Amino acid sequence: MAFLSGIKRIRYSFMRNVDFSTRNFNNQRQNIIKIAGTYRGVRDHSILASETKRVRTSTPVASRATWTNFRKVHCSAWLASSENESNHDQPGCHVVKVKSWPFQLDTPFGKLMMKGTPFPVRIVPTNPHDYPAGDRVFVHLLASVAMDTDAKLDPSSFAETVSNITCLSDKEGIQISHDGSSDVQSSLALLIEVPTCYDIDVSSIDEGHISVENLENEICYISTDRGNITLQSMKSANVHVESTSGNIICLKALQGSGKINTNNNGTVTADRIQGLDFEFSTESGAIHIKDIYARKSQVSSQTGSVHISNMHTDCSITTGGDVLAGCVQGSMSVSLPGQASFKGYLSCHDDINIQTEKGDIEIKLPEECVSHVDLTGKQVDMDSALVFLTTQPSDHQKMIGELNGGGVDAKIIARSEEGSITVKTQSWFDSLGLGT
Repeated sequence: MAFLSGIKRIRYSFMRNVDFSTRNFNNQRQNIIKIAGTYRGVRDHSILASETKRVRTSTPVASRATWTNFRKVHCSAWLASSENESNHDQPGCHVVKVKSWPFQLDTPFGKLMMKGTPFPVRIVPTNPHDYPAGDRVFVHLLASVAMDTDAKLDPSSFAETVSNITCLSDKEGIQISHDGSSDVQSSLALLIEVPTCYDIDVSSIDEGHISVENLENEICYISTDRGNITLQSMKSANVHVESTSGNIICLKALQGSGKINTNNNGTVTADRIQGLDFEFSTESGAIHIKDIYARKSQVSSQTGSVHISNMHTDCSITTGGDVLAGCVQGSMSVSLPGQASFKGYLSCHDDINIQTEKGDIEIKLPEECVSHVDLTGKQVDMDSALVFLTTQPSDHQKMIGELNGGGVDAKIIARSEEGSITVKTQSWFDSLGLGT
């Protein structure tokens, strides 16, 4: 970490040196924009501001891509959650800025701290072209507004909400709090722009969703009540994400180490997990991970199912639901109480240990697999295409021997007290499921 901190500070010093020339470029670009006009389709009204002339330093403007993306996500969620079904017939909505809080930092290192806000929150990095030194933080309070109701906006309807939001800057970073009732307008949300390396420690209450994107930091702590949590293209040395009943979604890649936990019916879905150590847990919700590339991983659920498409890790799985492992490279320990079953393809495995009480176990192997095998179940079947040599007396309830001559440390141990065990052959290409 000391080495990474040194690299960050060298980068910061370099960025400060080029900041002056970049500002000149930005000033020229702003002049061009003034001549050409603002982007159409992006409404950037600050409806509580008394001044009519917009100044960049006092009323910061998010990038066009940021506004458009936020409008696409937030407006869709707002219309979908509306109790009035007639809203779905509306031509759409746009995002209106209610108020902004700009901050200038001494360094790009710090922490965003937010506790107990009832709003949906989206956290993104500041535009590095506009602020190459990474010394800005912007907090925007936004509202989703139907296209045909723009003229009916009442600024006073947001005044109480704005007065209940406190944004402060101190030596640790930026602190955001909400002191009012959690019963706020469902159309409101917070968009926060921070330096790329800024640490995150945020939480929400009720159904406040939190989304964090494209940050590379050391700490990422996020918690919600019923709100969903979305991480997109994140790199963090210490990730701790927790929800009482919301879903947790990891889009694209999540790199680093950490714990991801949700309770009740909350689910965990991830595209690509890469790093050192990760823990995933749910209560009754499913866990679905496409790819894991990690030193160690632990997956647990009380009753939820587990589906891991591609596993390059030493993994421990404990769940009361069914387990589906698409492709396993590494060691794996699976404990399944009750009638939970296991299906998996072991392409290039180390030690495999699968235990279940009443569930069935189906193991698929490449024909060239070399391993020691120890199977015990109510019914045990071995594919005749596999070259299997028994080393102890075996029957239809127990098989112990070597695949393709054995002689390696890799082992496959499977136990089912009342279920069947089946071992089949499958090619790596077929394991991809491209034909289905």
